[in-house]
Amino acid sequence: MLSVSPSQTITISRFGARRTIVTANPQNVKYILKTNFTNFPKGKPFTEILGDFLGNGIFNVDGDAWYAQRKLVMHQFNARSLKHYVENNILRDEVDKKLVPVLQSAAAERRPLDLQDLLRRLAFDLVCKVSLGYDPCCLEYNSLDATHPVVEAFDVASDMCARRNTAPFSATWKFKRFFDLGSEKRLKEAISRIHLFINEIVQERKRIGRSRDYESDLLSKMVEDGEEDWIIRDTMISFIMAGRDTT
Repeated sequence: MLSVSPSQTITISRFGARRTIVTANPQNVKYILKTNFTNFPKGKPFTEILGDFLGNGIFNVDGDAWYAQRKLVMHQFNARSLKHYVENNILRDEVDKKLVPVLQSAAAERRPLDLQDLLRRLAFDLVCKVSLGYDPCCLEYNSLDATHPVVEAFDVASDMCARRNTAPFSATWKFKRFFDLGSEKRLKEAISRIHLFINEIVQERKRIGRSRDYESDLLSKMVEDGEEDWIIRDTMISFIMAGRDTT
């Protein structure tokens, strides 16, 4: 539909749901995300849908909270931080010591591989190193037939939030959430698993201090700055979501 639209923009109207405008026009995207960004807040319907999962992460807030988290993220991706990861071969080792051996083994055995799955595992490992200073070893997790529980939890949470967005009435998913039914029960369980994963790493970091292996990670900076645990958790979730979806 977008491809045949002269403006690359369409309006979707569904019974019982808010009017939705979808655009693939680069000029529109630039105007919304850069030129006049402050005029396009997320809005309550959006933040309600993602609130349980993303909390007050950068993708679900506006105003001062958004700018504060943007400043943190920009710090993490400045030239000095990226130089650290390159000079210390942290990124290269992930490819040379994990991804390449998997590809070589598959080639030697003439075994087919799901390249998209491999790249998603690689992206998750890398973003966890950069954000948490922790390596979940998804490319080494038992076998390539197994999925890391936290990766699976992120997949489930993303899918269930998408279902909320496509529900004809918001009352539908809110009813299921209240009574802990179906997709909302799965979402709650996935979020609990993600929170437990991140909270354990946060508490361990507070106990032992800055990560020795990945000393430029975002978590270490936030802990040293004295940020509250829930702010750290929500920031980490959004950061990981952004990184893992780059593939």
